[in-house]
Amino acid sequence: MSSLIALLLVCFSAVAVTPAAFADTIVVAFSDPVLSGMVENSPKAGQETFVDNTRTAAYGIRNSMAGSLLLWGTSELSEPYQAFSELLIVGNTIPADTSAPFELATLTYTNGSSANDTEIFGATVSFYDNVISASTYLGSDQLMITNTGNVFGRPGDLARGDDDYIAICGNKSNLCATPIAAVESSEGGTSVTVDLFGTLSTVPAPTPEPGSFSLMLTGGLAGAWVWKCRRSV
Repeated sequence: MSSLIALLLVCFSAVAVTPAAFADTIVVAFSDPVLSGMVENSPKAGQETFVDNTRTAAYGIRNSMAGSLLLWGTSELSEPYQAFSELLIVGNTIPADTSAPFELATLTYTNGSSANDTEIFGATVSFYDNVISASTYLGSDQLMITNTGNVFGRPGDLARGDDDYIAICGNKSNLCATPIAAVESSEGGTSVTVDLFGTLSTVPAPTPEPGSFSLMLTGGLAGAWVWKCRRSV
């Protein structure tokens, strides 16, 4: 097991009807899974194959105030390997001062040993203040999932191993350039946990309306990337 300290910045703009309140909780929700994309290192190292899993993808979404879960993929591999991948995001409390970086949420990524035709390639990640509703919406970004063919038979990056990656991408985001890798279950992985930090500040709305304003959420992944997975870098 190894650990890595990282600070990554991500920004996105959003519109809310009411201001984010002190001591409220950031609630995260998944939606709109992406069912087609490129599989890296397939059919061999250095190549990629386009896969349309519209009819074959296996996924599940469980959104709640206590934490939201995205599951994807299946495999014929038996225990002790985990067949499906999962991403759990648990929101944290909004502090009194949102202009200073604070912990928005905690992400836990587990990389299963899924078949390529059952995987997804991303989803929308939306942030809310305390409850999931139009009036508490803070903003959203795109979760990007990089799936790889297991041609190396060992953990490692795209050039040397079979790790899969996730990234949070969007307007003004640079998290795309520094994705989170996890070792898959069949190669020794269990989970990778990171903390999402950011700031929340008001900015002028383009078309002001009574009681409404726009927010900018700037975030970063900071903390120990705990390589408890069978896929790590």
